Amino acid sequence: MNAPATLNELFYQAMDAYADKPVALRVKRGGTWIDLSYRDLLEQVEAAGMGLRALGINAGDRVAILSENRPEWAIVDYACLTARCADVPVYQTLPASHIAYILNDSGAVAICLSNQEQLDKILEIRDQLTSLHHIIVFDSDATGPGVLGMEKLLAKGREARCHSRNEVFTLTLRTTTISSGHLMVTRRVGPSSAGISRSWHGKSHETGNRRLSLPWRLGRALG
Repeated sequence: MNAPATLNELFYQAMDAYADKPVALRVKRGGTWIDLSYRDLLEQVEAAGMGLRALGINAGDRVAILSENRPEWAIVDYACLTARCADVPVYQTLPASHIAYILNDSGAVAICLSNQEQLDKILEIRDQLTSLHHIIVFDSDATGPGVLGMEKLLAKGREARCHSRNEVFTLTLRTTTISSGHLMVTRRVGPSSAGISRSWHGKSHETGNRRLSLPWRLGRALG
């Protein structure tokens, strides 16, 4: 296998190599460990990426992520790459006033956040966020005006993918193409990723023991 040249290529190589492995990510909820397989991870990443584009989020747009350590953080992160967006990681411990500065300074058009606590921060400063158009929340019980649930984002992406399938949509290309208003999922967008190949191709994939954190976003770029 050739060394990946981009972050997307690294991701897709790992998905191909470990497609038959039952555990890519694991999270404990309600006292029970829940596994996410490599096939399911890939499907959700691509659905989320298509969902972002279905919302009108375009290549180069900024999408913020305000969340604790959880699988949706990684899903949205890679979805941004496949949709050619730039994500803006925001520490979940920051107060609302600091978050407002980061979102306005980055020009984020959307924010993906974890729960009601984080959502309440955004709703508190909503009228200060001049570029923000979309609020996406991971927890199904977190609600507020103009808020889109993660499951609805995935559903939008799956619907868009289904509608595109008979025209130009493909999941096999390793370049990005926009044709007839539809997205062909990109697999060659992002900075060099040779230095972080170990994080996807290491022993952790044999056991499914993966830990993700916000500094991982910086660490993978620095290698």
